[in-house]
Amino acid sequence: MENRISLVTLGVRDLDRARAFYQALGWTPCGDNVGVVFFQANGMALALWTSPELAKDAKVNIAPRAGRDRPFGNISIA
Repeated sequence: MENRISLVTLGVRDLDRARAFYQALGWTPCGDNVGVVFFQANGMALALWTSPELAKDAKVNIAPRAGRDRPFGNISIA
């Protein structure tokens, strides 16, 4: 089996702002998806999703206040 990472998903607060950040770096979003943004990156993909949606998909809770230890780090690697 070949070891590799093919998808990194980041949970973000503001999806439009995060998309604009990566586009300002020269990245081009791919696909026409609602609620998630994908970028191709040399054989892997970077996905941006809102933090609540990513936590829901991972079946974990996000702590209600910043500064506390959170059970979820807003990242998923596949």
